[in-house]
Amino acid sequence: MISTLRSGFAFVLRILRERQARRERSRRAIEQRLKQRQLSASGATPAVANTRWKYEQFMEILAGNDRTLDLFANIDDMVSGRTSANLKTVARQAHRAIYEVGLLCELLGRMTEGRFKNLLPALDNIVTQLDRVLPANREPIAVPLVVPIHEVRAGHTRLCGGKAALLGEAWWRMAGVEIPDGFVITTAAFAHFMNHNDLWPNVDRLVALHRARDREGLAEACHTLESAIFAAEIPAHVLGAIEDAFENMASKGVTSVAMRSSAIGEDSEASHAGQYHTELCVERGDLMSAYRKVLASAFSMPAVMYRADHGLSAAEIMMAVLCLRMLTPRCSGVLFTRDFHNPQADRVVIGATSGIASGIASGEQSAVEIVSDANANLLEGVDTLLGSDLARLVRAGRGLERTFGSPQDIEWAIEPDGCLYILQSRPMVFAKHSTKDAATVGEGLTPILSSGLCACSGTASGVVTHFRNSEDLGRVGQNTVLVARHSTPSLSSIMTSCAAIVTEVGSPTGHMAILAREYDVPCIVNAHGALDALLADTHVTVDAGRCCVFQGALPVPNRQTRLRPEPDGALSDSSRSPEHFERIAALVTPLRLTDPQSPLFAPEECRSLHDITRFVHEKTFGSIFDLAKVADMDSHHATELDIPLPFKVLLFDVGGGVDTELAKGAPVSRNHIRSVPLLAFMEGLLEPRIRWDQPRPVSSTGFLSVVGESMTGPPPEAQQIGRTSYVVISDEYMNFNTKAGYHFSTVDSFCSQVLNRNYIHFRFAGGGAAIERRTRRTRFLNLVLDALDFQSRQRGDILWARLDKWDAEVTRQRLMLLGRLTMITRQMDMLMDSDASPAFFAKAFLSDQIESF
Repeated sequence: MISTLRSGFAFVLRILRERQARRERSRRAIEQRLKQRQLSASGATPAVANTRWKYEQFMEILAGNDRTLDLFANIDDMVSGRTSANLKTVARQAHRAIYEVGLLCELLGRMTEGRFKNLLPALDNIVTQLDRVLPANREPIAVPLVVPIHEVRAGHTRLCGGKAALLGEAWWRMAGVEIPDGFVITTAAFAHFMNHNDLWPNVDRLVALHRARDREGLAEACHTLESAIFAAEIPAHVLGAIEDAFENMASKGVTSVAMRSSAIGEDSEASHAGQYHTELCVERGDLMSAYRKVLASAFSMPAVMYRADHGLSAAEIMMAVLCLRMLTPRCSGVLFTRDFHNPQADRVVIGATSGIASGIASGEQSAVEIVSDANANLLEGVDTLLGSDLARLVRAGRGLERTFGSPQDIEWAIEPDGCLYILQSRPMVFAKHSTKDAATVGEGLTPILSSGLCACSGTASGVVTHFRNSEDLGRVGQNTVLVARHSTPSLSSIMTSCAAIVTEVGSPTGHMAILAREYDVPCIVNAHGALDALLADTHVTVDAGRCCVFQGALPVPNRQTRLRPEPDGALSDSSRSPEHFERIAALVTPLRLTDPQSPLFAPEECRSLHDITRFVHEKTFGSIFDLAKVADMDSHHATELDIPLPFKVLLFDVGGGVDTELAKGAPVSRNHIRSVPLLAFMEGLLEPRIRWDQPRPVSSTGFLSVVGESMTGPPPEAQQIGRTSYVVISDEYMNFNTKAGYHFSTVDSFCSQVLNRNYIHFRFAGGGAAIERRTRRTRFLNLVLDALDFQSRQRGDILWARLDKWDAEVTRQRLMLLGRLTMITRQMDMLMDSDASPAFFAKAFLSDQIESF
């Protein structure tokens, strides 16, 4: 029986659990072997290896998160109508999203040693629901088993595959185009072959292993399935149909054929170029062997990975085989009806060689490249073709372009008698770009703001409300133009009330931008100076497509916010309604998990692929936050950081953080550092106005509080006073675990040119004075970080703060200020004499009055 996406994904869950158990056994075995031998000079100890391995998983998750957010944005654009799409293209994006989110879950499981066991069942539940609205993986078996190529049309793709359907359509619709005689062994024959030998479960295993990213298991399973196909019996009725078709050609003098793949998804938007096997010069006795080779090529490891990477469903592997009379050409090659370097130019590009051109596309065969204009005038290259040949090729290419309505990638051959044959014609695929709203406002007027990036196009008018924190959400009324310093997914709760949103910081692929598209709210992000330019309580008009804001209420087209309905049942594969698209999107793009501190921020509450992505993203940071503590387990293989600080710092480089020419084991000076976040943090640590080497002013009551606490509290060794600090770095990453005096702090940061990846997470705790003084010092930090756009929360003398998705320059500047705070707050609890002290010192710090400390 034909399996579904649901049954395939159930197998994924089992594979992931099996792999997790194997990894755990392997890890324990490796650690045991390392303990039984001397530590190698390379420092490959369990702690060092674990630190580097964990960082690698972290980087994979960041990259996967970027890809997933792009997919969500694409699906939202398709569903909303901002880009044209049909059910097939939406389904492809959804299948790719399923794969990417499954991979994110797997990576998080690795990092956390399976801590979030409920995440995979939550994903399975969402995929099960998607299975009801996505097209089925395979279609019912159809007949006939063999079709003559000259009877094939474009509408026969599901029966004859993409290559054969396009070739037959080209011959039917365009006078003067010749194709070799032949026949198609249909997808019905393929299905009979697979069913007869019970091979479908093997196919499901390939899909599951690829989703689980078990490359070793996938390679083995592909080889097993290919071997099974080579050994499988071809059903008698299929065998008879193929032999009869060949005999019919033999009666016309044909002695051999070329057997080529023609899968359902082939030669479409996903070209499948070079993925499947072609067998040339096949004679009667080799027909069945060649047929098996073509079928088996559908399940090679590269082909399986290609389909998964393009989000193709299992239905599109259904393989037809095109059998064409074997030509003996004088010359052959490929033709592009447009110059792929400059599609707008009226030029044709041809690759030609003498004889058979089977290796041109694969790079195994050289060819002469010819560039011609539409009139067959040679522009570049050597004219190795006869003038009449070049003219016919250009004419045929442009004719096929008109026939199919898009630039074409064509294979051709010219026989010794001069007859031109077309062997394949498929669309040239160019990058697609989102379309902006055609409607504009404010023509002839000067905007009061004209900067930023369009996250969701559209026009709207409303009264400006400034958003600084969650308390401002209650002030948002109908038709509000919300202006914020930073984009945040928490704004989803008021998007039905917003006319438009403008933020000074943000990315069109960020969480909030995706939400804005979901709710169809015109949105501009990364609009520097928006809070100053757009005054609160004033009326403005936003043209998000042009990233402009105008003073006053201008006439704008009507806009209606649309919300996604919950899915309420299965739809047929033939459905093309917007409601069907929205049912798919409702399980993919909405983001409901926006508050990591909420008890509802849990796997069980995930209702979409976006929810799961957000959960993985958040828990990844929690896992990576204590990376330096892992490094603390093995100080023997760290390098000392040679900078003037009142505490020792040992450094672990996990990739590109230190000058590679530095001698092994030598202390690392500031000049050797290549890590962007560490350099910024060190700039603050080494602020020359902070004289930590001199006695600092303290009050007598503050001093006595510390003395009293030290006498009644735990001994210094229990509080880890004087312990070494650790920093783990790469070129764009830093995790600095500081033990400065009686308090502890951790700064975890990523600083790159990719805004969506940048963040700073900070934790502070401890102190040597009484609890009220420690709490006041933490309050001081809270006030400062709030003013610096961090989101922070305090509980007693413990502080958590985070800054997410700011550009590299702002991130570096905040890291520098955190470095200053790290040095200033040493023993600062002795200065916290009253409840007014935190505000006094916060004002001094923010005013750059370092001498006050």
